[in-house]
Amino acid sequence: MNSKLTVCSHDCEFEGDIFGAEPVYYYRTGKGELLVSGEIKSFFGHPDFIPQFNEDALLPYLTFQYSCLDETFYKGLFRLPPAHRLVFKGGNVYTERYYRFDFKPIVKPEKDYIDQIEQTIQRSVETRRKSGETVGAFLSGGIDSGYITSCVMPDKTFSVGFDCDNFDESVLAAELSKDLGIENHRRIITADDCYELLPEIISQMEEPLANPSCVPLYFLSQLASGHVKTVYTGEGADELFAGYDEYNDTAGIRKYKQTLPAFVRKFAEGMTFVLPDGRLKQAIIKGAENTRRHFIGQARVFEPEQAKSILKPKYSAAKQSVTDITARFYDEIPDADRISMMQHLDLNLWMPGDIMPKANRMSSPHGIEIIAPLLDKDVAEMACRLPADMKIRDGITKYALRRTAARKLPDQWANRIKKGFPVPIRHWLRQESFCNLVMDEFTSQNAEDFFYTKKLVKLLNDHYSGKKNNARKIWTAYIFLAWKRGSSL
Repeated sequence: MNSKLTVCSHDCEFEGDIFGAEPVYYYRTGKGELLVSGEIKSFFGHPDFIPQFNEDALLPYLTFQYSCLDETFYKGLFRLPPAHRLVFKGGNVYTERYYRFDFKPIVKPEKDYIDQIEQTIQRSVETRRKSGETVGAFLSGGIDSGYITSCVMPDKTFSVGFDCDNFDESVLAAELSKDLGIENHRRIITADDCYELLPEIISQMEEPLANPSCVPLYFLSQLASGHVKTVYTGEGADELFAGYDEYNDTAGIRKYKQTLPAFVRKFAEGMTFVLPDGRLKQAIIKGAENTRRHFIGQARVFEPEQAKSILKPKYSAAKQSVTDITARFYDEIPDADRISMMQHLDLNLWMPGDIMPKANRMSSPHGIEIIAPLLDKDVAEMACRLPADMKIRDGITKYALRRTAARKLPDQWANRIKKGFPVPIRHWLRQESFCNLVMDEFTSQNAEDFFYTKKLVKLLNDHYSGKKNNARKIWTAYIFLAWKRGSSL
């Protein structure tokens, strides 16, 4: 869907892609017309669009870290879910699902899976190849971007890191680029760099998005824009091939499951209501294998009750709870295995709500087109049919993809533990300049309108003093407040 606003006064239909990679937003005017666009900002030019704050959006955002409802932060402005069709007929608006991922596994020899993965991904790369154009690839220290880079063999690779210990994978990216004979461009990001450009980064968010990796992706796009207009990425690997840590059991959880029978673990889960929110409670719930209860996606910032406790009453009584939001996706595949259920939730909620908006919003101001070959229908259908032991085996995530990547990459790359895109926000928020920036926002009238500000300040003070690590909670609240202050609401 392009960014141009379409005004429908008669019957019309719009279809979103199966991943939510290209969003479709729609709004019904008081005159009965339907406004449709791929960008929220397009609606502001229409006289019948009335921007109002959606009071139900803030509470779940504090837990999920992104806008997770069909209705956006703008009241009456909706986002079409992935794999859905928008129909405007006879003056009525409704949506219908036209595609669903099939997670029924197909059993065959391991080599056949690896051959199929390699061939399907390479076909996807070839169909998206830009002939006659200098292209690049975003390259971190992980298997996803490394494997896609080896398949595409772009002209240049781009990497960023941070000037903090254990937060710089750009050296690894430079090494792989050298091995592949590809020119690599790197940049190290400092706290001052982030401090200076954070207002600009937030201004690109059409809705608040508290994924810290927005920061490196913005700088990465800026770096690439001086060299190419098109970059390839490995987005989609974790959702499709089961790469997230949450899909896997820790050694402790595996031992817990082996030691205690299922009925004991289930009983223990039923007693967790007496425990405070925290790791122990979540571990017991996860150990009972109650996927619906313990897993809501890749981010779980504020626990729901804590989110309610810091919000003013007007915003703490949202219509949908966290479990309400996830339930409809779990209900679609009630008989699937545990890993498939989590993948299905992430593909339908996390991917369109966090991953794709992050990529679109951080790259677009730099004029960069991002191509993700793994977000392909054939790749997805093939990946979803993998048995559980080809997704995770002996604690190894993305097992089948790793075995495939080993055909092109050095062993240390194919077997490297996933780190994501680590951002040192916990360190930055213990620096005086950064802490003061957030404190000014937390004690503003803007914050007072939504939060019990003394509770926000306590989160910040406890973190700054080193008493607790509240970085993600502070960041999530701050991003919302800074976005709200700069919005038209």
